[in-house]
Parts: sequence; structure tokens; C-alpha cells
Amino acid sequence: MSTADHDVVVVGAGALGSCTARELAPEHDVLLLEKGQIARGAGGHAAGIISDWWFFIGQHPVTEADEIMHDFFEEFDGTGNFEFNPSPFIRYLQSEEEKEAWQERTDALDVDHINYWSNDEIESEWPDTLVLDDKYGAIVDERAGYTDPHTYVTTLADDAEERGAEVRTHTEVTDILVDDGEVTGVEVDGEETITASHVIVTAGPFTRELVSDFVDIPTKTFTYSNVRIRLPNRDIPKDFPQAGPGLFWWRPETGGNLFISGGEYWIDGQEEQGITRTEPPRDPPEEYRLEIAEYLPESIQWLEPDDIQYMSGSEHLCPDGVSITPDAYPVIDELDDPSGLVIADGMYGGVSLAPAYATAMKSLVEGDDCPWSLESFQADRFEDTALDFDYDWIKDWPA
Repeated sequence: MSTADHDVVVVGAGALGSCTARELAPEHDVLLLEKGQIARGAGGHAAGIISDWWFFIGQHPVTEADEIMHDFFEEFDGTGNFEFNPSPFIRYLQSEEEKEAWQERTDALDVDHINYWSNDEIESEWPDTLVLDDKYGAIVDERAGYTDPHTYVTTLADDAEERGAEVRTHTEVTDILVDDGEVTGVEVDGEETITASHVIVTAGPFTRELVSDFVDIPTKTFTYSNVRIRLPNRDIPKDFPQAGPGLFWWRPETGGNLFISGGEYWIDGQEEQGITRTEPPRDPPEEYRLEIAEYLPESIQWLEPDDIQYMSGSEHLCPDGVSITPDAYPVIDELDDPSGLVIADGMYGGVSLAPAYATAMKSLVEGDDCPWSLESFQADRFEDTALDFDYDWIKDWPA
């Protein structure tokens, strides 16, 4: 069974897939395919902190991507049910050496809204709020903010449809079809053929397997833990500062709650704990709660361990996990063989950076120059594709 031609098929309707379909829809016949429901995966269960993750996880500054990201969220605010809440993001500095290194990186990024703040400046902005005794100031993204990630992803998909894309859910891509070195479309649900001149794969942790006939992308999958807490006799204001990295990231929520994200654990390589890609864990381990109870009172001046009240039903893990590469940079590339196959994988920080990634994907489909160099994002940049790399902030699942 075969369906009508499309210019572009986008596989995976998470934040990046939906944003890419939205970007392409006004000028292309776009079909967006999702094997489950919209926002069921990592994008819909992310922390929702909107800031420049390439910069804050220590990668090379990309000024153009930072500007695209921030401009998008400010302009997209108010679309459908989407709401962008401005709130500065703080990246604490733990030593004099770290302070000097990050000030140098901030100068290299060369944007007006990411700057070094001293402890005195932080205390002046948020009096009697943050514990700063052991800090050497912070790098602050003054244009950062937060959003509800589920609403964000569903609004992106709705807006892609409004701009002309076709969206199909509960439709699993089972094969990428190629003829004479060129992509011709996809097979879905093992039986239906959909033809297209370009196929964009943004399927998160499922991307590696789906494109394995054409390229070996070394990605491993991890999951992260989220929880909402409520504090007795105190509502968290909407402009309460967001903070990280460290053991956790936190942000305020509409309604006066505090959203905590962290507790990152490998899924791949955890078979001894009964965890596999087909059977990932559903709930955070008990150690996550214990770490929150220890860490938060050491970070917020007025918070005591007994103040922490976990909101019923709020604890969850990212359902399918997140893929990450050995250098923590994503793959954003169009293959030479087959031509017409565009891949995005290893999208750490993908909710924030989806607008920048989508701009890059559009440039690859249309054969135009991306606003920044994509050399660091090529699929064949890895000399070693073994999956034995590690990160000190992603832990093995506790026994």
C-alpha cells in the first residue's frame, strides 16, 4: 500500500521534530509521524528550563544559535496555550579557576544577556534567598525562562499543522526506503509505504537503530528524574531564579510550586538491574528523594528538610530516555549516501535548542547555508563508535 508523495517526512514528533515540521511547513509538503502520542517522550517530560544548554554544559559557544533560541521563545509566547515565563538562569561557579574560565567563555559567546554576576549582585537581586557562602559568583542568562514542556511540544505540533503540515500519531516508521543511493520514503507499521524526497529522523533514542543501515552513530541512552514539591506557607514566585548545574536543576512553576530535575541514570548497560531499552524504569529510585532532601536546604536559605512536601503523582522519569554522544554535541547532518536522509540525534538540551536545531535542519533540506557552521555536528566525526564512554553526572542505576 502506498500513499501520495510528500516533500519531507519528519520521523518523531518531539520538540525537535515538531519544531522542524513547523519550520518547513509553509514552503514544503510536510508529513510529521509519531509512533505514539504527541509529547509522550523526552520533550514532553523535560525540565522545561529555557536557556543555552550548549553553553552551560561547557561546549563551544554558538552565538547565532543562542539568539535564534531566545528570539523564538519570546515570539512564540501566547501561541495557543503556550506560555513562556521569563526567569534568569544561574550557573554557579565553584572556584576562582572556574570563575576565570567561565568569564572567558562568556566573553567568547558575546551576547548581551549572559553575564558574570558577583555574589553581592545575586544577593541584591534575590535578598535572603540563595546560599552563596561557597560560591564564586555565577554566570547568569538574563533572557532565560521556563515553560510547561508538554504544552510546548503539543503547541509546536498544532502550529505545524496550522501552517500546513500533516500530523499522524500512532504511526511507527519501521524502515527508511532507498533506491539507487537516494531516499525514496519510509515504511510505516510494517506495511504502508510513504514516498518523500527527504526523510528527517528526529526519533530520540530510537534514531540510532533506525538509521543503522546507513551510519553508525555512537549514542547511549539515559533517563532523568523529575518531581514537583510544594512548600508550606510559601508560594514560589514566577520570577524565582532557576539554578544549576549541580546535582539538580530547579525552576518555579505556575501555581507556586518548585520543579526539580536531576537524578540522571543510564538505561543502556543496566541489564543486571533488570533495565533494558524495551523495559525502562518508570519511577525514580529512592536515593533521588534523599538527595533532594539534602541538597535543596543547602541551596535555599529559608528551606528546611521538613518543609519539603512531594506533590502526589508528580515523580516521574523520562519515558524513553535521552540519547547523548561521546562529546555531548548532537548529530545534525544530511548523509551523502543515501542523499535526502537528514539525521538529528544526541539532542541533549533539545527542548531549549529545538528552534536552533530546526533552523539547521531546514538549511540542510533546502541546501542553504546554516547561520553557523555544522562541521562539529557531522555524523562521521567520531573516530571511535564504541559505546564505552561515560559522564560523571550520569550514574548507573542503584542496586
